[in-house]
Amino acid sequence: MDPLTPMNLKHRFNRVGLIPVVLFLFAVLYLSLHGFPDPWSKKLLQKIQYPGTVVVLDKIKLGVFEGIIATQVRCYRKGELGQPFLEAERVVLYFNPFAWLDGETGFTGAQLKKGTFRLWLKRGEIAAAPTPADRPPQQIQISLTQASLKFEGGKTIRVVGSEGEAIGVSFSAQGVLRTGGGEPGKSAESAALAIDMAPLQASLDYFRTLEFSEPARLDIDFDADLDRPERNEAKWRLEAVGARRAPWSVGRCSVQAQSLGLTCAGNVEIQDAQALGVRMERATARFEADRTGVSIRQAQAVVGSAPWQGSVAFTGACDFAQQSFQGRVTARMAPRILAPAFKAMPRLVERLESFDFSQGPPRIEAWVKGAWKVPAWVELQGHIDAGPFSFQGGAVSKGESDFLLGLSSTNAFVRFDPLKVTREEGDVRGRLTQDILHEQMAFNLVSDVDPRVAARWIGPFMVEIVAPFSFQGPVHAAAAGVVDFADMDQTDISAVVEGRKVGLWRLVTDECAFHLQVAGERVEVDNLRGKLAGGPFEGRFTAFAAEGNSPLRYELEGTLHNADFESLMRAISRETRSTRGGKSSAHLALSGRIGEGQGKTATGEGWVKVSEGQIFQIPLFGGLSDILAKFIPGLGAMMRQTDARADIRVREGKVLSKEILVEGDVLSLNGKGVCSLAGDLDYDVQVKLLRKHTLAGDVARLVTFPVSKLLECHLGGTLGSPRWRPLRLPKELFPGSAP
Repeated sequence: MDPLTPMNLKHRFNRVGLIPVVLFLFAVLYLSLHGFPDPWSKKLLQKIQYPGTVVVLDKIKLGVFEGIIATQVRCYRKGELGQPFLEAERVVLYFNPFAWLDGETGFTGAQLKKGTFRLWLKRGEIAAAPTPADRPPQQIQISLTQASLKFEGGKTIRVVGSEGEAIGVSFSAQGVLRTGGGEPGKSAESAALAIDMAPLQASLDYFRTLEFSEPARLDIDFDADLDRPERNEAKWRLEAVGARRAPWSVGRCSVQAQSLGLTCAGNVEIQDAQALGVRMERATARFEADRTGVSIRQAQAVVGSAPWQGSVAFTGACDFAQQSFQGRVTARMAPRILAPAFKAMPRLVERLESFDFSQGPPRIEAWVKGAWKVPAWVELQGHIDAGPFSFQGGAVSKGESDFLLGLSSTNAFVRFDPLKVTREEGDVRGRLTQDILHEQMAFNLVSDVDPRVAARWIGPFMVEIVAPFSFQGPVHAAAAGVVDFADMDQTDISAVVEGRKVGLWRLVTDECAFHLQVAGERVEVDNLRGKLAGGPFEGRFTAFAAEGNSPLRYELEGTLHNADFESLMRAISRETRSTRGGKSSAHLALSGRIGEGQGKTATGEGWVKVSEGQIFQIPLFGGLSDILAKFIPGLGAMMRQTDARADIRVREGKVLSKEILVEGDVLSLNGKGVCSLAGDLDYDVQVKLLRKHTLAGDVARLVTFPVSKLLECHLGGTLGSPRWRPLRLPKELFPGSAP
């Protein structure tokens, strides 16, 4: 044994002093690798139990540089079974030994890594644990990347900073989490929160179906009480880019809000959105939400694309319990902005795009209401005021109407009642209903506008019907029925029309009235009556679709009585010289095809009569008078009151007459020939003395038969430039006649 010298004692003391250090290092190594012994773990676990919660973990280890580390930590609400409301793979606990020596828990905070926080939506509350029910509650699972906590007293946890992800939204949160240790949800305020959370569940389900071009970002600053949710406060901001779910998308969305309990208020801003192809450039709104629903204030949006943009403002609310909404809408927008939403209905799109509001969009004020529960529906009712604008090329100085728009899964319509559209020549008044799904329009209207414009408003079929007619005076119509824009099969229109100066070809009536009936692609005009050149007339007209893509066919029949011969001839020949009296009657039955270049398809027959008219004074007979004057000087003074009649047949664009008889007191004419619809003449005419079927006339004709043969002539040229020439006399005698 070494002697006990001072040096030996020093070495022995150093060796003994190393033992605690070695033991401490061994303990640290053991606690780091294997964790605290079970008795010690239970003691520590008791220290970190918060009132109202139960904490379960796998092991408690000692981190050399971090502190006390708990692994596989799970937190439950006391007395409740199922999944934990909080679990983490690793929790670092910050320990203060001086606080522990003072009798406190000694734990001042924690750092969570790779954790999960769960909330359940059940009837009546947002809960931190599930409960058995007939319908399983909806779970909100929040994945925590990391969270830093500070323990303040025994009932408060301050979240210094946390980051994670929930329902596809990345977030950062900070705030205070309180737990009072009592029975959750038993306060009077909590009892008042007993509501059906189904709308929020449905909203979360819908949110999960969204896609984002960039992850949405949520920043939250909160003060939450797990036992008293009515006391929860939070300020949060949500930013989302490229959100989409057919048939809509949002370029950018920003939400800033502040909540207290289950009430919330904030602002929303949306940019570059579209729904069903309809673009919304930007939109802003202020909202307030509580357990019963959401109220929207001061919502404003700019819709459409330049140059066709409009503005919309909305104030309203939705009711969670009734799954319904209502509000007030004011807007200034052109209908064509909505055209992309109806691209599956090209005819409707064409009509929407036919509105031209280049001088300013219409003004709309309306109430909207609807429901999102099955069957979902929307109803918009209000007033629209527009002008000036044009539709299908027809200018309108002003238009206004009350309206009702209804949309559902089985029906879509818009009704205008009472409707008033004003043009320079008159108004359209009444009501109409557009069936959007079936592309039909029902109406009951009174109109004083130009029928050619009204026809363009109705559709191409009516344009084709009206095309042959002219309207130089006022026209009044009362019409009701249905227009089928899809295929015309269901079209059924009945109208009574009265007008002045309505014309066909060169003939313009003094006045006329008729009943119009349209069934499918068949148009019938009956009870047609009026006056033409002072004489009454009656008739009928029918137009109908031919087979295939052929032009429309028509049939007409009319009779004219004792019209002023002079007025008729002025209209037909466009001459201003007087024919000095006479009356004319006529009858015509005609059929053919409607459309440009279809005149040659006309076929028909009829007759014309003239009485007491100075027919030989018509410019058409001027050349004949010159020829006859060579034989009978002064004949013009004797060629007065004459009667005429002729049969008419229309074929291949020509008017044929087998017998034309013009009778005067001195001379009479027999003729036959053809006049084309273009006015080309080709007639053979024979001049005879006196009237036919009189004793003197028959005797004179027998005696002068050779002379009559010599006076046979041909009428050629055109109506505007007729040419007479004798057939049996030398042409040298008549140098001015046609060759």
